[in-house]
Formats: sequence, C-alpha cells, structure tokens
Amino acid sequence: PALSAEECAEVDANHRRVVVDGRNPDFKLKRHGEEIALRDWAEQLLAQLAPLAKLMDEQQNTQGFSNALAAMAERVADVTLTPSAQVLAVLQERQQSFAEFGYQQAQQFKQQLNSALAAQTQQAWRELAEKSLINQRQIEDSDTEDFAKYLTRYLQAL
Repeated sequence: PALSAEECAEVDANHRRVVVDGRNPDFKLKRHGEEIALRDWAEQLLAQLAPLAKLMDEQQNTQGFSNALAAMAERVADVTLTPSAQVLAVLQERQQSFAEFGYQQAQQFKQQLNSALAAQTQQAWRELAEKSLINQRQIEDSDTEDFAKYLTRYLQAL
C-alpha cells in the first residue's frame, strides 16, 4: 500500500536520524509514531522475511536467499560486520581520510575490473565468434538455392 503523508515524513525523519546517529548502539527509529530500537526492528523484519526467503530458495533450488538473510542477521547481531564498521576499522588502522580510502578503493577496483573484465570479455567474444561461424556454416550448408536465383527472387519481392 502507498505511504501516507505522515508515514513519508516519518521515513524521511528516520533517514536523517540514521545518517547522523545510526552507529549509536542505542539508536531508535520511529515506527507509526512509536520509538523502536534499530536492532529490534531489523530483527523483526528479518524474521518476517525468513518464510519468503525459504520459499524463494525452494523455487530457485538454492540457499542463497536464506543465506543472505542469515548474513544480515549476523550484521544486526554484531555491528562490526557491517560495511560501515569495516570501512571505519580500515580508516583507523591505516590512519587514512575517507577521501584517501575512496581513491585507493577506486584504483584497486579499476585494476581488478580491467584485468578480469579483459579476460572475460575476450573469452566471451571468442565464444560468440565460434558460434557465429558455426551458425553461418549451418545456414550455408542447408541452403539449396544459388545466389543468383535468390537475388532475383528477393528483388522481385520488393
């Protein structure tokens, strides 16, 4: 269902509060006008999503959805596992600014993507070329009409 104006305002206020104070272990959000601890709400949401994850796992013949929920539950239980906590730990360990960290990450990802993507892309193009040549041979082998007759028939159809 669509959110009411009051609910939209509450969501916006929660978002602003999370940005400022979301790492506080006692942090509380507003839900339908009532305060609720972020951890409690997260645990409730994850519990509500568990049956859906199980159903999706069964339909996809995987454990990926349930595993993703379990990973999120671990982060709720231990905030040091969250991406933001891990970034903060690296910043403190390296005594870096966030800008320095971001630049270093960008350079690292660029290098990884360039090397991995280049190999993957080359392999993909090779496979496409091989399939194209096979398809071309199949078309040519199944063709019973010579080119001159085909061209005449084609031009008459125009």
